[in-house]
Amino acid sequence: MEDRSTDGSRWLPAILAGPVAALLCLFFLAPVWRALRVSLTSAAGALTPAAYAQIAQSRGLWADLGFTLATAFLALIPCTAIALPVSFLLRKTFPGQRFLRVAVLFPLVVPHLIAAYSLRLALAPSGPIFGTLAALPFFRDPPQLVNHWTGLVIALTWKFFPVMALTLSAALETIPASLEEAARDLGAGAWRRLVEILLPLLVPALLSGGALIFIMAAAQFSITLVIYGSPGLTTIPMDIYTEAFGLSRWDVASALGIVLTVVSLGLLALAVAAVRRVTRTALGTP
Repeated sequence: MEDRSTDGSRWLPAILAGPVAALLCLFFLAPVWRALRVSLTSAAGALTPAAYAQIAQSRGLWADLGFTLATAFLALIPCTAIALPVSFLLRKTFPGQRFLRVAVLFPLVVPHLIAAYSLRLALAPSGPIFGTLAALPFFRDPPQLVNHWTGLVIALTWKFFPVMALTLSAALETIPASLEEAARDLGAGAWRRLVEILLPLLVPALLSGGALIFIMAAAQFSITLVIYGSPGLTTIPMDIYTEAFGLSRWDVASALGIVLTVVSLGLLALAVAAVRRVTRTALGTP
């Protein structure tokens, strides 16, 4: 006779997936569907792709899309460069490890608007970051950080590098210590163990964390508004706000939102495919 507890456990994933699917439909699919309908509806209520045609013909919006993707990519580079050593440090036991872990998590718990305002004060000409750069001998005339893409990249890096650090830390916890011990016994130094063992095993985590950071940085609004403003080139989220609340062109604003969503989902799909391919290669499966 089949165990009822075993039979019930078969339905547990489906039962748990129900609320998740409902929340997904309510907070993601429904808003996207609504935005798609608005983007295809004219002021007179007719079905038309005019908003998308306007975007396709606008050199300014294409330039803004390129700027959005470029700043997200530029923020991804220092996020990874900072998160890699931090994630390795978090593996070790040393005095101050708890403080380091709290410091890494701190940017995630600070609300975006508060973080943006604080960073603007720090990046301003009278702030500590600009003052430190100005004091360096090779930075006698440091670049303006506020209302400049450099300051935006710094702010995005500070806000989102914990995502990569936590992703890499979780991946490092899954790597058996016996692999490093075996490599050490065979004479491999620390650098060789890092390059030939740890980094290849961290590629899926790097791809996953990189995709998340890229998408979040590209969709960021409050930090961009406070730190960067709108000096010429701007980002797509800023364009969406201007089109909706400044020009009352909700169809164009919705179309821009759909375009950014499609780009983000496309990038996420590429990252998932790359992770699967890397994992299959590592496991030696076709």
